[in-house]
Amino acid sequence: MGIEALFLATSYIQWCFYNKPEIVSDYIDQIELDPQSHKILAQIYFYGLYDDKDGDCKNRLENLLTLNNPDVVAAVVEAAMKSYSNDKYTSLSRIYLERYSSDSRSEIVHAFCINCTSLPSDAFIYYCDLTQNLTSNKHREIHCQLDYIKQCIEKYPIDCYKYIKHQNFGELEDGWIYDEEITDILLLIYKKLKIDEDDDALNELMDIFDDYIFRGNRKINNALREFIG
Repeated sequence: MGIEALFLATSYIQWCFYNKPEIVSDYIDQIELDPQSHKILAQIYFYGLYDDKDGDCKNRLENLLTLNNPDVVAAVVEAAMKSYSNDKYTSLSRIYLERYSSDSRSEIVHAFCINCTSLPSDAFIYYCDLTQNLTSNKHREIHCQLDYIKQCIEKYPIDCYKYIKHQNFGELEDGWIYDEEITDILLLIYKKLKIDEDDDALNELMDIFDDYIFRGNRKINNALREFIG
């Protein structure tokens, strides 16, 4: 079997590696020499960490991560984000997410941005802490982040608008594309804070609104006037 088998039968090879390693161990050793296999193998090793009695998955994963290929690191970040909600993997996920949270390479930043909706809303504060350094990347994709913020408004309205402010979404390359989406989210936060009767937070939120109103179009301004009255 060549590396093609890994792409065609990933689930089967993964199952064998965990349950009957003698079937695929020689094959795994062989394809590890090909960098094209590393993204998939890294994720197989990551998922194998939970029941890694002999430490084989950990050693193999570390050997791949030592090569510092950004695509491989991004694949592990993706796996960690998607596994975070599983109690078996939460602590493992934290180890790798925290390890690479300061990595500013575009592939890793992208992985932190597009996979955040896999996290539970309870992890929002943790995610905010993880992604403090994303602001240095002006080309990041934030649509999934905005979706995740929207999911967390009910529980963390103040932290949501503070995150929007901290991330400087308005300074992104072509950031105007997201202006209406961000304004809609700010309106939802405003509604929540109004219900909570948090006047101090409302006043602070209005400072953020000012920037988007200035940048916005007629639709945004009309929606704001109608919503706030």
